[in-house]
Amino acid sequence: MHLAQPRRRKRPATPLRNRRSRREMKARAAKHTALQH
Repeated sequence: MHLAQPRRRKRPATPLRNRRSRREMKARAAKHTALQH
C-alpha cells in the first residue's frame, strides 16, 4: 500500500447527480464479470 495515514474519504470525481443509474452499473458489472470468466 502507500503511506500509513488515517484513511479519509476522497470526493467522487463526478457530482452525485451525474452518477450512473443502478441499473446501468449492474449491467456494467455483469459485462465485467462475463469478460473475466
